[in-house]
Amino acid sequence: MAAGSFRKRLNWIVTLVCTLWMVGALYVQFIAVNPDQYGFRDPAIEQEMQNCAGSFEQRYNCKEALIIAKGHASFLIWLGKMALVLGPPIVVWNLLRLAARQRRQDEAPDLFEPPPPRSIKRHKIR
Repeated sequence: MAAGSFRKRLNWIVTLVCTLWMVGALYVQFIAVNPDQYGFRDPAIEQEMQNCAGSFEQRYNCKEALIIAKGHASFLIWLGKMALVLGPPIVVWNLLRLAARQRRQDEAPDLFEPPPPRSIKRHKIR
């Protein structure tokens, strides 16, 4: 019963730590962030848009290319943020499950070891 209790307690501790990690990382990575720095309203992008010159079509194509490039970069940044929020808890959970599986396999009988001989008491003739 002590091993089961330890395993249950460890599961709760890991769940609590992972939840706290996700809440803290979610706040730092998503909530406490200025959303304009990842969109096309970023001052650096607006400055680059001001530098687009030429005819209307050239300016339009220049600005469109800047917005699309910023969108691609922002997608990769947000994907990295999601990996930072979800990655460590997923790794910790998988390590915990692997350790529990290894422990159960260590406690289980070896499948390649021949079983002990059967008792012949049942087969005795009376």
